[in-house]
Amino acid sequence: MASNKLTKQNLVDYTQDQVTNLYKLQTLKEQRESLKEEITLLEEGNKKKDSKYSEKAKEFISNKMSKMSGEDKPQDQKVAIAMSMARKKGLKVPEEKKTNENILSEEVKNQEKIIRILSDNENFALIGGSETKRTLDFIINELGSKNILVITAATSYKEDAEKKYLKRFNELGCVTDFIHTSINDDVDTEENLNKLNNADTIFFTGGDQSILTKCYLGTSFLDEMRKRVSEGIALIGTSAGAMAMSKNMITGGDETPIMGKGLSIIPDIIIDTHFKERNRNNRLEMAVSYTPKKIGLGISEDTVIIFKGKNVLTFGNGKIKVF
Repeated sequence: MASNKLTKQNLVDYTQDQVTNLYKLQTLKEQRESLKEEITLLEEGNKKKDSKYSEKAKEFISNKMSKMSGEDKPQDQKVAIAMSMARKKGLKVPEEKKTNENILSEEVKNQEKIIRILSDNENFALIGGSETKRTLDFIINELGSKNILVITAATSYKEDAEKKYLKRFNELGCVTDFIHTSINDDVDTEENLNKLNNADTIFFTGGDQSILTKCYLGTSFLDEMRKRVSEGIALIGTSAGAMAMSKNMITGGDETPIMGKGLSIIPDIIIDTHFKERNRNNRLEMAVSYTPKKIGLGISEDTVIIFKGKNVLTFGNGKIKVF
């Protein structure tokens, strides 16, 4: 394991992960001092090994980190933002981690814990939020979706969601329809039930999972959707849309989770999204401790875990952790 202390030795092999660990473990004052020390030591390391950063990149990242010091963001997110901004400016910084298609992360390689609660005919894709076009394209192609019903109940930006997903799914040759209501009494209409019956895939957008569950719990539409899912229709959820599939659903909270009633579509898994970016490890671990027979699944942004019957695969740039 790499040391969290900055030394000439470990900076020769300096990586983005070390920067992330540094900012997680040190105070704001130490961060500022260490950032100056980091740049100095990197310069010394360059005498033995080519640096992964240009001089302008180091200066740019240092300035951006100082400006973000008062912002309420996780330190690893600030590092990622500063490096992304530097990268967009064409400055020399380490390349982003490449996506490993169809390769389960270390935490998911032991699949037995998940497989035992999956059903042969059910197909799910759980996204950690902020999915890129590449990730979404992979999901749709993997699931073989042709007729997609997008449910936007969770989001307040329904028109924006429609424009985004209509364009994306149409480019993939899919027929796309929408249900925009966030009102429980407006769900069980003949029109909405017909849309459900015509779909081979349902897509829950992100937003607020509590609004989504309040809208659909107790409806005939949800009963019919569960039936269709058991028969093989695919169900995709991103961010809040993924979290709502739990029975014991996380509705909020930082370190201590606030729990509520989910849609119980995947009842044995408690799902948390934006997992790494918003430091939700402790929150999910505590949520699972409340219901020890449940499995916790933490999914980072632009990362998906797909269940096709009892087959499990992942795709994306982030990590997935199982509790």
